[in-house]
Amino acid sequence: MKELDRDSVNYEYIVNKSKFISFAVACNSFDQLKDMINGLWKNQYRDASHIVYALRLINQGRVDYYFSDDGEPSGTAGKPLLNLLETQDIINAGVIVVRYYGGINLGTGGLVRAYIKAAQMPLSNLSLKEYIEYNNYKISIQYNMLEYITKVIYNLNGIVLSKDFSENIILNFQIPVKNIAQFEDNLTLKKVIFL
Repeated sequence: MKELDRDSVNYEYIVNKSKFISFAVACNSFDQLKDMINGLWKNQYRDASHIVYALRLINQGRVDYYFSDDGEPSGTAGKPLLNLLETQDIINAGVIVVRYYGGINLGTGGLVRAYIKAAQMPLSNLSLKEYIEYNNYKISIQYNMLEYITKVIYNLNGIVLSKDFSENIILNFQIPVKNIAQFEDNLTLKKVIFL
């Protein structure tokens, strides 16, 4: 799976006098996407005919998806955008397409083609990175184990989030899911206490 390497990319496409303005956006939640759409509507595109979207998110290991045709005929806008995200295996990202109706009906096939073409433009120019799923950990260790544990974390491409120094060290960190077994094997040998 892949996700966006930057926050957004946008393009404009015109077909039969209808203008399509498309955005590919990084998102961590459906609410975040809705806030973006509301911001677009309130600030720039209040007079648009339609603002359609599709979104794919990772949620506890499964992919959730959302889409809307925003008044376009069913299946002609949001679902084709979602299919585009699925085909390219893009997650934690959405596509928003703003349409200004130009007075010429495109028909259902024409609408599908126009929305797909509009969405392909920002998606084809994205910088994507591999999606890495992490597990969060919180452990208590003795001071003399800090160097060993942090070396294990970094060697397995983990991320140290915080260190709390008190009687023992409370360490918050993330490990890529694909490296969990190897990580836990290293810590079990050292009798680390998971919190």
